Amino acid sequence: MNPFQKSKVLKYLLPLAILLFQGTGLRAQKMALSTNIADYVNLFTLNGAISCAASQNMTLELSARYNPFVYERSGSDRQFQNKRISVYAGTRYWPWHVYSGWFVSGYIGFTRFNTGGLFSQKTYEGDAYGLSFGGGYALMLSPRFNMDFALSFMAGYGKYRRYSCPSCGSVDAVKKQVFIAADNIVVQLSYLF
Repeated sequence: MNPFQKSKVLKYLLPLAILLFQGTGLRAQKMALSTNIADYVNLFTLNGAISCAASQNMTLELSARYNPFVYERSGSDRQFQNKRISVYAGTRYWPWHVYSGWFVSGYIGFTRFNTGGLFSQKTYEGDAYGLSFGGGYALMLSPRFNMDFALSFMAGYGKYRRYSCPSCGSVDAVKKQVFIAADNIVVQLSYLF
């Protein structure tokens, strides 16, 4: 394509692009990228979420958490970990506007975990899945940043093996059970766009 043809293409594409994106700065934010600061306190659990507005009062969200780390106490051979990989898909209902004020949430989630050595030598390894319900508040820090505070509880089904220590491999029990438990404490920084 010669330079003359490129300038013709730009001549028509540039005004079209301006027309298409002209009003985007005037509308409310439609998407958010988030990370939960409280998860990093949980032995540096990496996490992220993406959400989008489905309507004036509803957002849809996908989130994940990942912790591959194993730690050793200094001066001993005792290890501890809170290894996990979790995925969630859900929604938030905002009574006023999306990404602003109070909200209630519901999610479906799956977690594969291996946790132990934190408070005792008992270690649990398995899978859990279920429904999570919660609520919280989004504090608007600026037009592009929010800080979300929330708490949720999960009801679901889990199956796991219990070991007598984090590294010995000696199985104490194999269990399957229905549970209700605190699922997530959220202190989340969100970037809105």
